[in-house]
Amino acid sequence: MSNNKLYLLFPAEAEYTEYSDDDLHALIKDLDRALFLINHEEFDGFYCNKSFRAFHSFVKERDSNLSALLLKILNDWIPVIGPDIEEGVEFHISGRDDIEMSVPAYYASPDHSAVLSMNLTGKAVDIIRVCSHSTARISSIICTESPLYLWFCENRSPQRELHPEYKKHSRFGPTIGKKGVVVSAFTYTDDEAKRYLYMAVGTSSPKRYVLNITSDRKILVFFNQDHSGTAFHAYQTDENDNAERSKYGNTALKKMKRLKKLGLT
Repeated sequence: MSNNKLYLLFPAEAEYTEYSDDDLHALIKDLDRALFLINHEEFDGFYCNKSFRAFHSFVKERDSNLSALLLKILNDWIPVIGPDIEEGVEFHISGRDDIEMSVPAYYASPDHSAVLSMNLTGKAVDIIRVCSHSTARISSIICTESPLYLWFCENRSPQRELHPEYKKHSRFGPTIGKKGVVVSAFTYTDDEAKRYLYMAVGTSSPKRYVLNITSDRKILVFFNQDHSGTAFHAYQTDENDNAERSKYGNTALKKMKRLKKLGLT
């Protein structure tokens, strides 16, 4: 199992039965877009099966195509049969008193786990885990693109790291790399490189991540040279270098375009 875990918290029945068709469409499309942006990440996703069945049934009555999309989105997620709460552990969820929405203790631990909250308020729920010897706040994220993407940038486990000689492939640039790519000398500081590595999105290669720095019109490429571990080398190219862009795959290009639209790069 992955170190990173998400627990999807569906809207309360009292909320979603008041939603319009447009509200339901917006809610599920937000989920779809948010999960697309992080589909290169390693994580296990969970949801309460009882809550899902009730919500999905309601959506299906309103729009069968939308319910089919919801099933497709959660195809790889794991249904949890009822709340499996450790003895002596309680969860306090702001604005909620339905026990099926309680978060299973072993899925939503305070480390590298988060609750993904589906609602139209624009605010994540507040979740406190209480047991006999400690109290801990569980990370809660509103189910939209930016918060979920940024959570992974900061909290993924294992976290990506720069190789001690990460600049060696572009130290003397510009040089001509494989397939005619013009590799420029890496011009960013170590702190900037670290932050951009955390933000980079996956490509068609499982060990290559990219980020478009739109203000500089550059694409930063981070790659794992020996295809093992979490340490990455880096180089930069012009954002219009088609020879380089052709290596990423359409999904990565769409993600970079989306990050630009969201104002994140």
